[in-house]
Amino acid sequence: MSFFDHITNNRTTCEATSQPFQVCSMCERTLLPHDFYVIAKAYNQGSLALEACQCFSCQAESQDYASEQSMENIMLYSGRRFNEFLGDPIQRKIYHLEDPSCLITGEHLKSSDAFEIYHFNIPSAQLEENNFVLIGPTALEQMGELLSEETRKSWGRFTERLAPDSPEITISPMFFG
Repeated sequence: MSFFDHITNNRTTCEATSQPFQVCSMCERTLLPHDFYVIAKAYNQGSLALEACQCFSCQAESQDYASEQSMENIMLYSGRRFNEFLGDPIQRKIYHLEDPSCLITGEHLKSSDAFEIYHFNIPSAQLEENNFVLIGPTALEQMGELLSEETRKSWGRFTERLAPDSPEITISPMFFG
């Protein structure tokens, strides 16, 4: 099994417990199969640097860590591609059959890259198995440059709460929702 096959096959599993995520990483609310939630995992040079699961309420609350201008910049940069992906089952199926690539830039990903994977549990969307995206190093860097200094500091405190012992890696603003 390839590195990326392992990551995608285990995208809903907590590395610490080897069990599926069952609670929100922020509020510790129990997650049910019909709930909306997002699982985010950040990798750096082939190692898991951070993983978190957020329920809908905490996902919305995480937007408070970004200034209005930062949110607008991120949505202008990635929002259209991301929304097209979620709304097009054919694009989702093709995306997952190809080599691992960044949804935003199309950049081919290597295990040595800094990248993130996002799994979406959106029951009403009937996303089947194609409910995850990869965000590569170029998109992470470009999105990071779109953030205000205020947002960078606030987001840094937020990610430190999620994983205080992780190496310095910035989980992308895609997690803002």
